[in-house]
Amino acid sequence: MDRLLRFLLTESMRRVSITVATATGLVFRCGDGTGPPIAIRFTTPAAVQRLIADPELAFGELYTEGLLVLEQGSIADLLGVIM
Repeated sequence: MDRLLRFLLTESMRRVSITVATATGLVFRCGDGTGPPIAIRFTTPAAVQRLIADPELAFGELYTEGLLVLEQGSIADLLGVIM
């Protein structure tokens, strides 16, 4: 699932600077480095699966449940690049 997440995010997010860490230890960067630096971390492999299955619903749920942790940047920065 981590490789699928990496593919989906790197293909869809071009003009950003996001570092993603998964629960299995994979760390990758998305974007061209423009914009505020943002770092997110998934705490469980199931969180990645939920995000891939239904990103619109799962994003908010994962954030409020603590399964998607914002390690750098603000939630406003993150929402600004994914919207």
